[in-house]
Amino acid sequence: MKEFYNTEDIMRITGYKKTKSRDIIVKLKEELIKEYPNAIAIGCLIPKWYFNEKVLGKVERSEEYEK
Repeated sequence: MKEFYNTEDIMRITGYKKTKSRDIIVKLKEELIKEYPNAIAIGCLIPKWYFNEKVLGKVERSEEYEK
């Protein structure tokens, strides 16, 4: 099961074009690192649980991601 969204996934979900979708990932990654300083940022990917929580308002985080 896929754990991260890439630019194409964000494009499909939001309907935005590539540049805007990439900007969303960059902004969310910055927020993720501030919230979870020990998190490791991987390329142009965002964890699905973080995107879903912050953008879609869905909470589906498992216990392994708790602070």
